[in-house]
Amino acid sequence: MRIEPGRCGKNLLEFIRTADDCNPSIDIFPNQKSHRIPATILGNFLEHLGFAIYGGVWAQLLINHVFHQEHNLNANDLERLLKDGELLTGLSNRDPESLPPYWLPGLVGATGFGAAILDDETKDGIPLPWAVLEGSLGGVYPAAGRLGHGVRLSPGGQSAGIRQSVFLPTHRVTAYEGFAWVRREDGVSESGMTELSVGFKRRGAVEVLAETKLGSVSPEWSKVEFRLELPTDSVADFEPVDFFIAAQGASDILLDRVELYPEDHIEGFDPEIVQLTKDWGVPLLRGPGGNFVSGYHWRDGVGPRDLRPTRPNPAWGGLEYNDFGTDEFVRFCRLVGAEPHICVNIGTGTPEEAAAWVEYCNGSVDTPMGRLRAENGHPEPYDIRYWEVGNEIYGCWQIGNCGSQENARRYKLFAEAMRKVDPSIVLIATGNPFDFVEPDPHWSFATADQNWHRALLQESGSNVEYISLHALPENTRRMEDKTDEHAWYGLMAHPTKWERDDLPGLLGLMREYGVEEPKLAITEWGILGPNERRPRVENFGEVIYAGLFLNLMMRNAPSIPIANATALLHGGCIRKAGGKTFVDAQYYAIQLYNDTISHLAVPCRYQGPGYDIEGGTETTPDVDDVPYLDAAACISEDGSELVIYLVNRHLDSEMRPVINLNGFVPNEKAEGVCMVSSDPVAVSSPLEPERFKPQECDVTVRGDSLELVLPPCSLTRIRLTR
Repeated sequence: MRIEPGRCGKNLLEFIRTADDCNPSIDIFPNQKSHRIPATILGNFLEHLGFAIYGGVWAQLLINHVFHQEHNLNANDLERLLKDGELLTGLSNRDPESLPPYWLPGLVGATGFGAAILDDETKDGIPLPWAVLEGSLGGVYPAAGRLGHGVRLSPGGQSAGIRQSVFLPTHRVTAYEGFAWVRREDGVSESGMTELSVGFKRRGAVEVLAETKLGSVSPEWSKVEFRLELPTDSVADFEPVDFFIAAQGASDILLDRVELYPEDHIEGFDPEIVQLTKDWGVPLLRGPGGNFVSGYHWRDGVGPRDLRPTRPNPAWGGLEYNDFGTDEFVRFCRLVGAEPHICVNIGTGTPEEAAAWVEYCNGSVDTPMGRLRAENGHPEPYDIRYWEVGNEIYGCWQIGNCGSQENARRYKLFAEAMRKVDPSIVLIATGNPFDFVEPDPHWSFATADQNWHRALLQESGSNVEYISLHALPENTRRMEDKTDEHAWYGLMAHPTKWERDDLPGLLGLMREYGVEEPKLAITEWGILGPNERRPRVENFGEVIYAGLFLNLMMRNAPSIPIANATALLHGGCIRKAGGKTFVDAQYYAIQLYNDTISHLAVPCRYQGPGYDIEGGTETTPDVDDVPYLDAAACISEDGSELVIYLVNRHLDSEMRPVINLNGFVPNEKAEGVCMVSSDPVAVSSPLEPERFKPQECDVTVRGDSLELVLPPCSLTRIRLTR
């Protein structure tokens, strides 16, 4: 049977299905050069979610550094954070067996509390996760701060202090710097002033590791800076230490905001996260959400950071400190070499708010918002091209969700307002993957009336440049009664169904409504779901999905030139816990595809076994003729380098294909690397940060053909030169 997926454009993968016991073969046609592959298919996504910002990209080490009284966490999130604090502390023995199987640090949700906490004294009025410093003879109480909440240290002629246990990156730096907003209260004479000190002490002990005196405190709010240096090798890996602030004397001291940074931070950003992202080669970075954006108002995140408000995160729980706003997002993008891609709020936002955001980013200093940007230290426009109009507004989980007609109305209003400010921007309308399914009462949580895209196009027609989709197959829903093996094959059939049917159908609909060069943007992709024994973005199974998805993108880049992986720090990519950074398997998988950039796609033909699936993912339940092997290839413009990507979907069987290069005779040595795992859902950990790093594999060159072994559940890249 001959199957030709890839009808989004030219057909670049032909599948001829054979019996299961036939030896597979792959043909590459390097002389049939097609389109150039853009870097933007390797984009990523950064949302204010979990530890992605606070405890991730942002280098500031203290949690709830603003002493906010209401933590906005549910009981399960709070319990998980405390448990992870215990687990990370236990890693000081360097034993991977001390971790539960498939353990992942941090919450996939609530923000503002990093990956772990160690104390909860909220019952005594102490803001989470702060605690009263041992030996305090005075009192510690909640208070009104300079801006929002604060804490009162009341030494009463003796001492009072507050502490927070933190995991420091002592493997790379021993010096730390920070500041505190403080005020003395009660008008005591100079001779009776209370003195303040900050420092590090051993957790659960009296041993002070570093301390500095801040001296007398003014009766007016003042910002006091400090520096602390730990003795070399004084803190073990994964050992938390207590940062403390202590007051001694007669006067009360009010604290409003305290920040602590490793001295090697880069403009407030974590240097390891910056380097890992640069090394990864992220060309396009989407932010600030995600679900977060539908409750986010960008003006909260600009201006002096010390004056920005702390808000509850309405989408995910926890707190949003607004330390990382528009200017910080753009600066981070510039540092790592990524182009910014901003998603605007159409849930609780307005067209006027979105237009003002465009003006803040792209307007000259002669415009009101451009002038505000200049006042905030950025006189030159950011010239941000990509603007996404809303996020998953079709889902009941989304703040301000709506149906098909209302989305169409909102898009038109937002697009008109935003383009009026800057006609050159590229707008991406919110698409809906549930538009591909049959209406059914099951879809009580999302609009699934098969009218989402048609209504959008009826309202705006050729003014729709791009439509976004999220390729986020769920690993449990509608597969609860299926085996994990069945779920594997169902999930790995998802890209095939999209490439063969759903994506071409939507592009055809856009043409029907007058869009001459229709384009799609897959602005989130990756497997989600609660079942840790099935593929999801956090485990090795995502390597296989990533290979399938990126092969799809290579083949269809002219009509689908943008894709943003889920996600830079909240699952599937970079992680930080216990003071250490490490990466999930997907990080390496995506990195392998950097070789495709600016190369030209070429056709492939796979002849070999495949499978059919019934009762697969909820949006792609039944898919026939799914090839066990997926192949994509590209060639340099001068024809000297050929790069081939091969994905073996099969859970149990290795494949030994003969690869025919049809006239491309490479040098004798082929460069092959492979990602494979004996456990297809294994996860990384801080103790095994390079567990899934690609390994060299043997490729035999015989003239213009290759022979190799593709292990089960593997992704292989072959680079050939001539």
